[in-house]
Amino acid sequence: MTTTPTVPGTSPTSTDRIHSLDGLRGVAALLVVIYHCLLVTPTLWDQIAGHPVRGTAQWLLAYTPLRIFWAGDDVVWIFFILSGFVLVRPYLDRRNLATGRYYVRRAIRLYVPFLGSFALAVVLKSLRPAPRGRFSGWIFVHELPTATGDAVKTLFLFAGDHTTYNNVWWSLRWEVWFSALLPFVIPLARRFRAHPIPIAALCLVVIGASNAGVTVLHVLKFGHDNPALYLPMFGLGVALAMGEDRVRVALGSRSTATIIVSTVVCSSLMTSTVAVLALLRHAHLSITAAWAIAGPIGLFGATGLVALALCGPGLRDALASSPMTWLGERSYTLYLTHEPILVFATLALGVQTLTWWWIPFGIACSLATTVVLFPIIERPALWTVARLGSARRNEPSPGVSGFTPHSGN
Repeated sequence: MTTTPTVPGTSPTSTDRIHSLDGLRGVAALLVVIYHCLLVTPTLWDQIAGHPVRGTAQWLLAYTPLRIFWAGDDVVWIFFILSGFVLVRPYLDRRNLATGRYYVRRAIRLYVPFLGSFALAVVLKSLRPAPRGRFSGWIFVHELPTATGDAVKTLFLFAGDHTTYNNVWWSLRWEVWFSALLPFVIPLARRFRAHPIPIAALCLVVIGASNAGVTVLHVLKFGHDNPALYLPMFGLGVALAMGEDRVRVALGSRSTATIIVSTVVCSSLMTSTVAVLALLRHAHLSITAAWAIAGPIGLFGATGLVALALCGPGLRDALASSPMTWLGERSYTLYLTHEPILVFATLALGVQTLTWWWIPFGIACSLATTVVLFPIIERPALWTVARLGSARRNEPSPGVSGFTPHSGN
């Protein structure tokens, strides 16, 4: 499906696939791959988590815009925002959601590729050699035993991400939860469609309060178990869909130079959490208040990036190019399968330090795996979802309504 050409200030119809968002999704997935390639190095893993010396590579990756290559969790925010946007967008007008059919399609879209990646991870874990030598903590985490109960929880995706087979699965739980809540979100989005800015502000406030509450209560810690942190990220995408026309008016007539500068600024904001925390703590702000401020700043930047990809001149066209959309259309397979491949290659080759060839090698292995597995674990799901959707005229196409997760992590 092609995207209808538009002029500044106008929107494609709700049934058009927006290829620039596919491209953004592909770039985000590739950044996660690079992040996991970097995690093989013990000095990076250990020192970035601590207090790296100013001017070192560790410091640059922690406190400068270069953190984009180390911000694995931050990049996943883009997946959540994209899912909120593309899942709600087709139904903001009076198109009806066939709830039962939607749940079947969404379950197929999310679970079939996931189960393929689960099988791959189990096989590779049984075949890879045990670590010998000084590997990073990230590698040793994958060597921890996984209880059968945790594996079963992971298979259902609704709860439990404490498996050592593949750490990226943590994000799928929130995709499942938001997908389950969509029939309740759509009426609210329609009701408050004229107020996207207050909705976005409310989501950021909830995220900030969640961060602050975690530091006080120490109940959920800083892991991936906090619904009050992750579900509002989808809400930011919903708010963007509600205000899409306004965003197109605001950005559609900007110069390419302005869009480039805005992209750099938003990327820096998205990855600024650690730096902002350090600055606020240096200003003697409490850790609770610092977390309440730093989190929303990063999410504001991530939302801005999605908006720029949606309709920013220059950036939109670059992300809609054939290589970017090819990568974006396969981003779910890339995201799901790259980590067990990288861990296997790290242990098989004995990689214990970052050398010049490791990152391109890791990317090449991940992309090659994606090329092989996409027709096996993802294309059948896409075909089935498309067939189910074609049975009803008022059902939007799978690509538009978020059936390409991340349209999401």
